[in-house]
Amino acid sequence: MLDSLSNKAILTKARAMYGKRLRPENYNEMMRMQSVSDITAYLKNETWYQDVLAPISEATAHRGQVENLIRRSVIDRYAKLLRYDFSKGKSFYSYLIIWSEIELILSCIRMLNSHSSDEFIISLPTYMIRYASFDLMGLAKARSFDDLLSVISHTQYYGIVKQFHPQKGVDYIDLIGCESAMLNFYYEKVFSLIQKNYKGSTAKQLAVIFGTEIDIRNVGLIYRLKRYYHYQPAQIRKHLVQVPGQMTGRVLDEMVDAADADAMMAVLQKTRFGRFYNEGRFSHIENVTEKTNYYTNGKQLRFTIDAPVALVAYMNCIEIEVENIFCIIEGVRYRVPMEEIRSLLV
Repeated sequence: MLDSLSNKAILTKARAMYGKRLRPENYNEMMRMQSVSDITAYLKNETWYQDVLAPISEATAHRGQVENLIRRSVIDRYAKLLRYDFSKGKSFYSYLIIWSEIELILSCIRMLNSHSSDEFIISLPTYMIRYASFDLMGLAKARSFDDLLSVISHTQYYGIVKQFHPQKGVDYIDLIGCESAMLNFYYEKVFSLIQKNYKGSTAKQLAVIFGTEIDIRNVGLIYRLKRYYHYQPAQIRKHLVQVPGQMTGRVLDEMVDAADADAMMAVLQKTRFGRFYNEGRFSHIENVTEKTNYYTNGKQLRFTIDAPVALVAYMNCIEIEVENIFCIIEGVRYRVPMEEIRSLLV
């Protein structure tokens, strides 16, 4: 009975929250703004972000403040949905915290590589302190790879990250290799949690969502490694997420073996990603992959009767909305033409 009530409550709440999402007309209004302050005022007065942005004044708002509060709202919404979960034994919902921790570790490595670790504390999501399995302030203070390892030494990430310790005299950490290993760990963990906690239609729907995510990550990686780094197929394969997604191995092989990025896109057009490919307006691989992601999650959210599927689909949709907001903020700050900003939105 409690499981039934929890399931219905999460479904109802997730759909209600999704109904308050930003629409194309909201994005159009924001793109017409002249400053971050104008965008903040609009979000506070015309959208459901009123409560999210209440702590700051739109007159003095700056990008970092706005983005940090909006990013925090993603975790807050996640926590609100989980209030309706009455089952104590299920741990599937930890997936989002695991992913957030991985992002923090990878961000720390990027800062170490660019010798800009002092900037990490500025962008540190302090709202994660209550959720993270390691010391966030310790992570922000890390000034070497050994410092990083010390912070995460007691966590499930230590063994993975340790493999990428730079050799003596080498100042650069293999970020691509570490990211690949962390992604494989993450998706193996997610599918293990799905198998442990669910079966039947719930498991199948979750497999579609996370399998599509894997395809998106692999497609984006193949494209970038071909377009910008001219990697050979064998090099590309080393960095792909090895956990099977929704895409067949044959199609994935065709893309990896394609002569160049354009040939790879020709293969992609024949898949379900192709419906979102517009050659005349194509500028970034995310134009195709994130639109596929949004469509997949929106469809699952509208039609599912399973709470875990609704929660995951909603969180994915809201992540895309947040990235759209950040894209508009950056575009307005740097006076990017409205049509160019629009082409980057999902």
